Amino acid sequence: MVQNFTNNCHMFNKILEQVVFRKKYIKKLKNKVKALKNIWKQSYKKFNAKLHLKKDTTFLIAYVIEICFSKSNTLLQITNSLGALKFFCSAGYLLFKGKSKKARIPVLKKIVGLLLKKLKFLENRPVILHLKNVGFRKAWILKKLEKKIFLRTVTGFNLYSYNGCRRKKNRRKK
Repeated sequence: MVQNFTNNCHMFNKILEQVVFRKKYIKKLKNKVKALKNIWKQSYKKFNAKLHLKKDTTFLIAYVIEICFSKSNTLLQITNSLGALKFFCSAGYLLFKGKSKKARIPVLKKIVGLLLKKLKFLENRPVILHLKNVGFRKAWILKKLEKKIFLRTVTGFNLYSYNGCRRKKNRRKK
């Protein structure tokens, strides 16, 4: 009888150890799931920036400069690495009005002058340059900005489709 009791206690202890082990394992899994949910809730950019700060500082960027030529205006936008707007300027801000906003070269000269003279916080900081619909003026912009701004990356975007050699459609006269 005593031997039966000890065998039963021994079996009961093994079962309890397994239950405790499983509870600990489930608790660890729940903690990992909570941590992943918290990471998922955070903004991707903020999480990515925190990782870069911990690991390596060579890939950090301080600002993103975006120069965009639309069909009716020219825009300059400067954001920090997390996407917060630091400076915004358009051709209208530079006192161009109406059809003169479409004149790319004078507007471009004013924008580059503004970048180099007034925005001193960009000097000697790693910067990414995004150029949208700039076309052949890209080389001129790079030549001017490379002198005072540390450009880490330059990216060109062409948002307008190219029609090839085909002529534009003629509208019918009514």
